[in-house]
Amino acid sequence: MLKRPAEDLADTPIKKQRQNDDLESMKTQLDTLLKNAAEHHEERRIAAVDRAFDLEEDLKSAQTAADTINDELNQVSSDHINASQYLEAFVSSQTMKMLSKVDDISQDKVQLTQLKDDNEKIMGTLSKLKAMGQTLKEKQSSLEEELNTLQDNVQQIQDQYENAEKEVVVITNLNEP
Repeated sequence: MLKRPAEDLADTPIKKQRQNDDLESMKTQLDTLLKNAAEHHEERRIAAVDRAFDLEEDLKSAQTAADTINDELNQVSSDHINASQYLEAFVSSQTMKMLSKVDDISQDKVQLTQLKDDNEKIMGTLSKLKAMGQTLKEKQSSLEEELNTLQDNVQQIQDQYENAEKEVVVITNLNEP
């Protein structure tokens, strides 16, 4: 049996389908709505990525600030420890014990003017060292409070950043098959 050639098929009349205006209107409306939804998805994804990026930058800045305060705190703590050790060493030294007795000796019996002057200068310097130690202790406390506040802020931003990253993944995965 012979088959008809393909050219003959084109000559056969095709039934013209009747167009349903309501159906075509719904199709157009759905096409527009789907296009808008795709655009809204992309806008939301970009916004989520931007938010995550901004939080990442905020996190870096907050961590840098906390690291800087931590470094300063370590230095102040070290200085405070050193000042306390120096004060302890000087106050308990044999020379200081000797000089503390100078004020008790009458000037009539022994000439100790130079030792009294030395004692006054040393006591003045020790007073400055005590004041410096106290200032360092106060600064240490202040820096500890500031560091705690900054670390809390870092943790808060870290949590927000992790949530923003999860949001980006969820929004991006909406487009996955």
